[in-house]
Amino acid sequence: MFTYSREEGTPACDFPDQVPDRVMRERRAELMEAQAEISMRKNRALVGRKLEVLVEGPAADSPAGPIGRLASQAPEIDGAVFLHGDAAPGEFVRARVDRAMTYDLSATVVASI
Repeated sequence: MFTYSREEGTPACDFPDQVPDRVMRERRAELMEAQAEISMRKNRALVGRKLEVLVEGPAADSPAGPIGRLASQAPEIDGAVFLHGDAAPGEFVRARVDRAMTYDLSATVVASI
């Protein structure tokens, strides 16, 4: 989610009465809080399910294991699946979701596909 920014050449750029930065930040924070609750609820609903995950490679910020994505997760936009178990980059695995986080999931590899 992004706050509005004036873009030269667009009609909105020259509109009078632009929303102040403080108000934009407050609105964004309120929306992000609501979205975090929605995301957590949806992720919790996946706990215990076995899902197909595309393994991307090692997690950049965790030495625990590989990281992957569900078909519904876009890189650099949506969350990711932190995997426990053996999985090679580029392969699809079936993984059981063990834990939900606000935007990410933690899952155990149960089979290669």
